[in-house]
Amino acid sequence: MTGNEEQDTLLNRRSFLGKAGSLMAGGLLSAPIASKALAQPYFANNSPAPGDYDFLFTRVKFQCNRRVGDRWNHFPGAEKNLLNELSRVTRCKIKETTNCRNGRPRRGKEDQFNAVVRLHDRDALRKHPFIFMTAEGEYSLSDREKENLKEFLSAGGFLMADDCVWGRDGDFFFQGTCQILRELFGQNSVRLIPNEHEIMHNIHDMRSIGLPLCLGVNRGPTGLFIGDRVAAFMSSTDLHCGWIVPGRKRVGPNGIHGYEPAVAMGVNVIAYSMLH
Repeated sequence: MTGNEEQDTLLNRRSFLGKAGSLMAGGLLSAPIASKALAQPYFANNSPAPGDYDFLFTRVKFQCNRRVGDRWNHFPGAEKNLLNELSRVTRCKIKETTNCRNGRPRRGKEDQFNAVVRLHDRDALRKHPFIFMTAEGEYSLSDREKENLKEFLSAGGFLMADDCVWGRDGDFFFQGTCQILRELFGQNSVRLIPNEHEIMHNIHDMRSIGLPLCLGVNRGPTGLFIGDRVAAFMSSTDLHCGWIVPGRKRVGPNGIHGYEPAVAMGVNVIAYSMLH
């Protein structure tokens, strides 16, 4: 690829949303993608991201049940690394997280994330088309939170939910998220995402790897399907831990993959969320 060709493929956010076609990054060619912005009446100001940024990686603050406690806020520096890569391959204008470097701090304060929302706050959700949840343990949602989450996802919002399994003997968060979404959208709405689905090769070609395994047990890429659209992406393999240390080849004793595959999968998920 020549320098000019490479520059042509690093699309800015507005071009990203305004075009159909193929995206190329790191020498990998994606499948054609039908462009469809998240700008719908539900979202405040009809805008894909609040403020002066093209994309915000928004954390959900919530309470886990039993033993684990409040662990929604692990490693804000992990998404800093992910967003730097997203910015490199798409030219999205991103919000830098502050006072974060790789694995420090282990648990972030609210101002160390791009943004923080709570599911009971419908007005806040309307400002953030992409939300991210991670935790180690079981959790439950109130009726109000479930209602707001269902409305958010039905209106075009996107949830990425990644199980943090470090030090835990089970994928409780992953299983709980799938259970909640099945309750809201039906038993058959949550299912494996085929390796040929565009989310697996829209920017980085993950078809030969599948869902990267950083920690835990690999249940495969799992999605909430609303019609043909994947409205939520669930992983049991602790991708977030894979984002923490640039260059790390492997995470944990049972992990196969490290930084590069985990970040590539994260970029693909975000790219899909922005186009659908």
